[in-house]
Formats: sequence, C-alpha cells, structure tokens
Amino acid sequence: MNRISWLFLQVFERSQDLLLQCATPDAVMRLKHTHLAPLSEAYADRYYNHQKHDSLVELLEQEVSQKDHTDYGVFLQVRLISGLLDQWW
Repeated sequence: MNRISWLFLQVFERSQDLLLQCATPDAVMRLKHTHLAPLSEAYADRYYNHQKHDSLVELLEQEVSQKDHTDYGVFLQVRLISGLLDQWW
C-alpha cells in the first residue's frame, strides 16, 4: 500500500469514527435496514464498545487524553434534547 492510499484510509476511518460519534443509538440500530446493512454490526460494535456515549465525563476523559489534540485543543459539541431533560427535572 503506498503512502497516499494509507493516508486516504486513515482519513476515511477517522471520518467514519467522527460521524459515528455524532449518531444517536436509534440511528445505529436502524442501519441494518439500510444499504449499510452488511456493515451495521461492525458500526454497532464501534459505537457501543469503542466509543463513549453513556457518560459526559467518560467522553471528556477520552477526548482530552488523546495525544493528537495537543496541537489544536479539543472541540466538543454536546447536544441535549429538552424532552429528555424534562423527565429528570
């Protein structure tokens, strides 16, 4: 594999991870009913076993501890759905 192919693969995989990090659990579960069905189990495994979605603290710890953020910092956008918050308040 030449350097350009390797670099393209790295960018592609990182892009997939970032998009998956933004997905909702419902969207991940619905993948099996789309044209991505052959990959749905792999994406679900990545989402549930390799990314942090249960706790904001765990997500922050994971993101801050990554070495590739040392040059440019960390940007995270947290989106809360008010209907869910109303149940707790």
